[in-house]
Amino acid sequence: MFHAIFLVLSRLYDLIVECRRVLKWTYAYGFYLAEHEHAKKQFFEYLQGEAESGLERLHQCAEKELQVFLNGDGPSKDFNDFRTKLAGLTSVTRNYFENLVRELENGLCDVDSNGAASSKATGSKNAAGSSKGRGGRGKGTVRASMSSRITDDNHWSCEQCTYANVRSATACHMCIRVFTREGNDLVATQKISLAEALSGCTVNLTTLDGRNLTIIVNNVVHPEYEEVVPREGMPLPKDPTKKGNLRIKFNIKFPPRLNADQKSGLKKVLAA
Repeated sequence: MFHAIFLVLSRLYDLIVECRRVLKWTYAYGFYLAEHEHAKKQFFEYLQGEAESGLERLHQCAEKELQVFLNGDGPSKDFNDFRTKLAGLTSVTRNYFENLVRELENGLCDVDSNGAASSKATGSKNAAGSSKGRGGRGKGTVRASMSSRITDDNHWSCEQCTYANVRSATACHMCIRVFTREGNDLVATQKISLAEALSGCTVNLTTLDGRNLTIIVNNVVHPEYEEVVPREGMPLPKDPTKKGNLRIKFNIKFPPRLNADQKSGLKKVLAA
């Protein structure tokens, strides 16, 4: 267990150090923001504050809660639960900082000097991280942190986000929940069975700030269906106290025994 703790800590503190370097850079960025750009300044301060508070929660969890296991005499059955919690906080913190850096790289282009939304929406291109602006170094190092894989008898840790998955899992439970961004909306894709598409389903998601959302879908889910959860998206540039929507898209898994014609027929029924 102590070997696992050491690996988690070494990667975690690499991330914390890089995040603090990014914060140091953002303070300088904020200092040079023009005074008359009130909307940009407000949006910047909101994003910076969310990132900083997320980092403090992560740092506190690492320093205080980990002491229980460091002071223990042997393996603890609670360690995997702690590591799962830590992985969740790590993922949330990384998302906050990537959003912050992405917005600054683009010059807070979602907001113009008068507080109106810009015509250049930050969509999937920005979410893919293709920009190479002023914050490229900070962005890359934050994304590169916490990339080690750790194994034990019952769990494996994702190389990207360190989430502790059960050994039987073939894909990271946390990574498959990654949101994409379309303007001010967050978009998540949920895999469901054909039976769930016809009879209804429940979607469980963890938000960027660590809250658990349970969304009950009672409608018949057809291939183009989207479930919209109001005010669970990104802060609006014009008014950061308000948020866009969370849109859930569905990937319907058809039974493998159906042939192509049967699948096509079912899609037509679902779309009717």
